[in-house]
Amino acid sequence: MEEKREYRYNDRVALVGLTAVMLAAMFLAYSAAAVPLIDDWGYAWSVVHFLQTGTLRVVELSSHYPVAQILWGALWSQLFGFSFGILRLSTLLLAWAGLLAFYLTLRELAIRPLPASVGTIALLCNPVVFMLGNSFMTDASFMSIMNGALLWYARWTLRGRTQDLALGSGLAVVAFLIRQPGATLAVVPVAYLVLMRRLGGTRRVLPRSQQLCLLVPFLAIGLTLGWIHAIHGETRVYRERVEDLSFVLTTSGWIYLRELVHIVLYLGLVLWPLTWGIVTSLSLRAVVWATGVIAILCGPCLWHEGRLNFAALHRKDRMFGFRISPAPG
Repeated sequence: MEEKREYRYNDRVALVGLTAVMLAAMFLAYSAAAVPLIDDWGYAWSVVHFLQTGTLRVVELSSHYPVAQILWGALWSQLFGFSFGILRLSTLLLAWAGLLAFYLTLRELAIRPLPASVGTIALLCNPVVFMLGNSFMTDASFMSIMNGALLWYARWTLRGRTQDLALGSGLAVVAFLIRQPGATLAVVPVAYLVLMRRLGGTRRVLPRSQQLCLLVPFLAIGLTLGWIHAIHGETRVYRERVEDLSFVLTTSGWIYLRELVHIVLYLGLVLWPLTWGIVTSLSLRAVVWATGVIAILCGPCLWHEGRLNFAALHRKDRMFGFRISPAPG
């Protein structure tokens, strides 16, 4: 009991400390200037249009349909008046919540308060949070909602409670309504159940309420895609991304294998100092397995191409032979 109490106290101290660090960072970086930053003018335009007409519209240069982001910005503008400074504050609030969700997820995974705090501060230092959090871009908002969904999914896997799964699924829908790649979050709990079944773990018999929670994100995705095609219409950049996706699906698998090997090797070089403590504690069997996986990845690539061309990573258009022009969000 005393140990539990101490853990709760340490968590409270950590959460207060993380909040203080973010407030200090916000004080240094925040600007209330009445100007857009990067491409957030496009999302601000959608907020103004919604406030004036009550209809959701997305600019042609947007590759996403940030419905939830627009509604969030409209709520803040309705309460405090529209300004770019207010919209930036709304993003910062979400970024703060996302950082706390990340910390709590690490704690759910039995990581002690100090390492969890250090990891959360590292996330704060990421440009997606520190820089884009001080704008009305969708990146920080999406990251925060994603962290929230993963937190509740993690709690569900550990406790099996329906309310945790419901909250995770609800936030997965919100993430999808900010950036459409958020659709992958709907697969997370399904993938967990499949893996547990395949790996011989505890097989869960889900009640109907939890089955419904698993289904809801897929229904929301279908309805949103129907709204895009039948009511709003596809933006130019959205159509380009769909065409790019069809190109990706027809690209040779050897290219994906080559780039996967490059990523694994580069990450190994970069993360080696951080993982040394883990590597030294691994069993000989684990090291042999890891070496075998790397050999399996590198072998076919070397056989097919004769070399590992690391210079390829330094060219923006090398991976698939084309370059995608930048677009908001």
